Amino acid sequence: MKTCTKCGQAKEMFDFSRNRSRASGYNSWCKACVSTHVKEHNEKNPNRKLERIAYNYGLTKLEYEQLLQKANYSCQVCKTTDKRLTIDHDSKTGNIRGILCDLCNLAIGLFRHDTQILNAAARYLAAAPTVINLGYYFEKLSRQQSQERRVRKEITQADLYIRGLKKRRNLNLAEYEHLLQRCNSKCNICQLQIQLQIDHCHKTMQVRGLLCANCNHSIGLFKHKVETIQLAISYLENAKELKPNIFGLLSQKG
Repeated sequence: MKTCTKCGQAKEMFDFSRNRSRASGYNSWCKACVSTHVKEHNEKNPNRKLERIAYNYGLTKLEYEQLLQKANYSCQVCKTTDKRLTIDHDSKTGNIRGILCDLCNLAIGLFRHDTQILNAAARYLAAAPTVINLGYYFEKLSRQQSQERRVRKEITQADLYIRGLKKRRNLNLAEYEHLLQRCNSKCNICQLQIQLQIDHCHKTMQVRGLLCANCNHSIGLFKHKVETIQLAISYLENAKELKPNIFGLLSQKG
């Protein structure tokens, strides 16, 4: 047993986090008190992380406040205020481009900060079918019904592969090979010839094509919206007019 110096309660040792700097090998505060303290501190200082990043890139407090006001205290791409905000910068020039939410910042990075790839992603989504894929739902219903009368038999790897395509996206092997031929075994967006994933619309369940993991993940982060991708393109285009930030580049090397 150990007594927490914060709440004064005697608790089991597993209620304390390990700390080698302490003689006992554990923190003097219990996990619950530490969690409450961190939560209260974050509520009192919601933008502490942003302030630290801004300082690292040579921004004064006034410049940092102007950056937040310009962004209207929201993500400059998807306009959300619900998610955690972060300062976005160009790793080549060191420039602070603006304020983004974590999801948009990650998606732009996965698209390699390239407006051409973002434009390709917008065209890819705009060309996707909007009709509901009823075959997917019929297949899902038939799977549920067949579970009650399942018969054991020897299953090969080819059977598992075809079953996986059929189960997940209502595709047979010939249809999957057709998708590969249509995109020349390359990602439909960035054209990289790497391991591809089947991309589909979460509303219609229609298969849109084959994408690399980065492009598939990025589209999801942008919530499959062409409008959000176009806002990201405008955001990156406007940032091209900024001059290189030497202080920012030096801070990255440090």
